[in-house]
Amino acid sequence: MRLCIFGDSITWGANDFEYGGWAAHLKNYLYRKDESDVYNLGISGDVTTQTLRRIDGEASARRAEAIIFALGVNDSAYVKSKNARWTPRDEFKKNLKLLHEKARMFTEGIFFIGLTPLDETKLQPAPFATDYYYDAKSRDEYNEYTRAFCEEKSIPFISMEGVLTLDDLSDGLHPNTDGHKKMFEKVTSEIEMRKLL
Repeated sequence: MRLCIFGDSITWGANDFEYGGWAAHLKNYLYRKDESDVYNLGISGDVTTQTLRRIDGEASARRAEAIIFALGVNDSAYVKSKNARWTPRDEFKKNLKLLHEKARMFTEGIFFIGLTPLDETKLQPAPFATDYYYDAKSRDEYNEYTRAFCEEKSIPFISMEGVLTLDDLSDGLHPNTDGHKKMFEKVTSEIEMRKLL
C-alpha cells in the first residue's frame, strides 16, 4: 500500500528532534506491519492552495493508493494584521472540495486529520514568522469547516480535539516530541479501529 501524506510543518515533523514527527512514526509503524510505503509530503508553511498545485504530480509519481490531508492551521492564520487571513474562509472551503476531487483521481482511500490546538499567547505574532498571527478562534473555525466538509462528503475525519495540551507545544504551534507521539497514537488508533487503511 502506498500512502501519501500532504500537510505543513507539523506533518513534516517540525520540532520533534528525536523521532521526526507523527508522520515518521506512522511510516515506521505501517512498514513494520505490512511493508507499506509511506511518503511524507509535508512542507513547512504550506496552505491548501499550495497543496492543490502539487498534488497531481506528487500523488501520480508515487502511484498513491491512499491519501491523508493534514492541513488548515496556516490557512487560518492572519497575515500582517488581524484583517486578512492567509486563505479566506470561502476559498478554504473551495480548496477542501478541490483537494478531495483531485485525490479521488487516485484513490477512494482518503481522510483528513483535524487541526491541532495552539497557544495564541505565543503567536501574536508567531516567533518563527513575524508577519503571521495565529489565534484559537480562527483555528477552531477552520477545523470546523474541515470537519463539516468531511461529514457532508462521508470522508473519515480524525479529530485532534483533546489529544494535545498546551504543554505538548514547543513554540505555541508545533508539537514537541511528546505531542507528535500523541498525534501518532491517535491517528493509529483511528486507522485500526475504523479500518481506514
